[in-house]
Amino acid sequence: MVPAFASLRRVQDKISASLTLRQLNIPQPEFIVVRSLADLEQLTKFPVFAKRPISTASSGVRRAVSPVELRMVAAALGLGTSELLVQTESSGPLAMVQAIADNGRLVAHHANMRVREGVGGGAAIKESVNLPSIAEHLQKLVGALDWHGALSLDVIVTPIGPVVIDVNPRLVEPMNAYFAGVDLVAAMLDLARQGHPPMQLPGRSGVRSRQLLLAILGAAQHHGSRVAILRELFRALARRSEYANAEEELTPTSGDPIAAVPIIAATAFTLARPKLWRFFHSAAVGTYALTPEAWDKILSASAPT
Repeated sequence: MVPAFASLRRVQDKISASLTLRQLNIPQPEFIVVRSLADLEQLTKFPVFAKRPISTASSGVRRAVSPVELRMVAAALGLGTSELLVQTESSGPLAMVQAIADNGRLVAHHANMRVREGVGGGAAIKESVNLPSIAEHLQKLVGALDWHGALSLDVIVTPIGPVVIDVNPRLVEPMNAYFAGVDLVAAMLDLARQGHPPMQLPGRSGVRSRQLLLAILGAAQHHGSRVAILRELFRALARRSEYANAEEELTPTSGDPIAAVPIIAATAFTLARPKLWRFFHSAAVGTYALTPEAWDKILSASAPT
């Protein structure tokens, strides 16, 4: 239930993904690929985001608001030893889109808006939304790639429609979709059993979900304050403000009280020392993130001999 490697190569790194989107006329921010500091002189619109080809949003993406800052950011990201993607900033809220495709046929998809930012830019609270044009863009993408399996997009919802800022060849956080009536995991299991899952209807809009662990760590990261951490915890447990009617995705304790252990640990450690959010976040990302070195080895091993 995985895509062909040739298809994967077209979206796995950020530069290849942007070039693929351009070929398919799928909306995305303006971008250039830079190979040296001299290439940065082409940029006249700011702010911009500089991105390593293989990275997570928290480890390899930096924002710059001026040419001077961009040169510093590019040097810090390794420009000269590696190419970088530089995108202009788009204005609007962030939405996350998940999809399942069966050999180029879009069978299920879902979109949710980030209502509250958590640690590392993740979504502490999400709300399901209907993005009318997104199914068309997804079908165009999975059809052109003959994609088989899961695919996720990060998009900025601008006044003229969504623009794609990142592509991930995997399923990302499917629980909001499940709460809204779209079972992405079931579709993936059908594919794993060599089946052909039926087309699923779009889910309900306005369904909220939360990830309390990301919220606690996010309060520590963004505010560095014990008061902010306790305030976030109280709002979530009391279902106040944005947390009203939001179901827990990551650590639901109903029927599984042990699921509360990560929340208790994160709260205790960050209350003792707010900067410890870095320990939790870096350990979580480091266990699954593909490194540039690993991707280079994969490409070398796949090259014809």
